[in-house]
Amino acid sequence: MFTFSRHRPATTVVIDGSELLLGDTLTVDHMWPAGDSSTAQLHHVVAQAINTPADAIDQALTTMTTSANRHKPLREFAFTHQHGISGSLWHTGADYSLAIKGLPENVFAHCDMTDNEREAAELHLQKLSLDGAIIIAVAHATLSQPISSLSELNHKHRLTLSGLISLTSTIPGEMRELIRQARKHDTSLRLMTGTHRQTAFAIAEQFGIATHPNEVTDARQLHVAPSVTQATTVFARALPEHKAQIIKALREMNTHVTVVATKEELIAALTAKPRARRG
Repeated sequence: MFTFSRHRPATTVVIDGSELLLGDTLTVDHMWPAGDSSTAQLHHVVAQAINTPADAIDQALTTMTTSANRHKPLREFAFTHQHGISGSLWHTGADYSLAIKGLPENVFAHCDMTDNEREAAELHLQKLSLDGAIIIAVAHATLSQPISSLSELNHKHRLTLSGLISLTSTIPGEMRELIRQARKHDTSLRLMTGTHRQTAFAIAEQFGIATHPNEVTDARQLHVAPSVTQATTVFARALPEHKAQIIKALREMNTHVTVVATKEELIAALTAKPRARRG
């Protein structure tokens, strides 16, 4: 059981990643096949897009899919913040099959969709995001020539959207109570996360970090000024370079800032006893 010091100095704890607030295991909560895709087809593309070694998302997808691949792909493309997607390339006879997954807007950018198809996908994305789930999009394409990097994808490589998948985890009650107690003792909490804006708010709201969507800012569109930073409690779609700017701006506000990137660091920051004064 965590204990909380009642005489801690006022501080700002910046949580680097919404996964620190969630349980250690993700599970697939909902699947939405796009367009004419069937659930079976979505399962197949997901199985092709899984990377090894698997992260928490890939582990959940591996547990979910029944389309196990006995062979190895020609190439695997690991997730990078630059592209916001990952996937695998398979050699299928005379052609090559590419399966990708990742941040919905990044996947959408590589897909051929009519206005109605895009509207349907974005509407479903919004609905899923309201529950605080992690949302990924999945897409596929048949290529005549192999690619060696996802950076080679361009207007000549248009993909078909396979669907959306939401993943959830059980929020540890102990962590929720710890954060509730921290807020009672003058601790300001900020969340930086790469998740969708609505997902980020839904997660933050469950912990009392944010109470209104206006407290959420898309870090990609943020001009990090003290006034903006002070009014923002959740920074969504934050890449590493955004996070460095956010932390710098917070520290310029003469606030004692502690950045935590692991659950152990988060617990230590919220339960730390005040340092003894010198002199």
